[in-house]
Amino acid sequence: MIIDEAYIRENLLSQTDSNGADLKLITNNKTAQKAFNKIERLIRVRDRAVSEVEARLIQDEYPQEVINEVIERALMCGYLDDLRFAEVFIRTRIEAGKGLSGIIRDLKRLQIDPYSLEGFPYQYLPENYEAIDSALNVLLKKPPRAKNKPQAAYAKLIREGYASSDASEAVQRWVNLAHETHSCC
Repeated sequence: MIIDEAYIRENLLSQTDSNGADLKLITNNKTAQKAFNKIERLIRVRDRAVSEVEARLIQDEYPQEVINEVIERALMCGYLDDLRFAEVFIRTRIEAGKGLSGIIRDLKRLQIDPYSLEGFPYQYLPENYEAIDSALNVLLKKPPRAKNKPQAAYAKLIREGYASSDASEAVQRWVNLAHETHSCC
C-alpha cells in the first residue's frame, strides 16, 4: 500500500479513537500540517523513535501543543512505533557487532525500555551468542593500530558497547591469539 497525500486525507485525517473523539489534524492549522509533513519526511529516510521525532520538532520550534497532536496522529496511523523501532534497532546493532550494554544504553537514551520488549535480550541474540566471542570478532576484523594495543582494544570494545568484563576477557583472548601466532602486541 502506498501512503500518499490522498490516502492520508481520505483515511487518516478523519479517524476517531476508541472513545469516539475526533483524531483528525486541524486541517486549517498550517503549523500542525507542516509538523506532520516533517514527520513524514523524517520517517521516509529511516524508522524513528518517538523521542527522536519529538526532539526534531522541538528543535524546529514547533509549539508543544502541535508536537503532541502530530505525534499522536503519527502513532495512530503507524508512522511511529517504538516497539517496532527497538526491534529493528537491536537486531541491526547486534549484526554490526555492537555490544548489548551499548544497545541498552542507546535505547534508554531514546526513552525506550528494552526490557519492555518480549523476550529481551535472548530473543534478539543469534543462536549460541556469546558477548566475549562477539567482542573478539570485532578485534579480529579491525585490530587497533595504537602503540598500546591491549589498551586501545579495550577502549574500542567499550565504545562499541561491550560490558567491561566482556571487553577485558576478549582483549585477553585477543592478546593470547596474537602471541600464539607470533604477532606482538
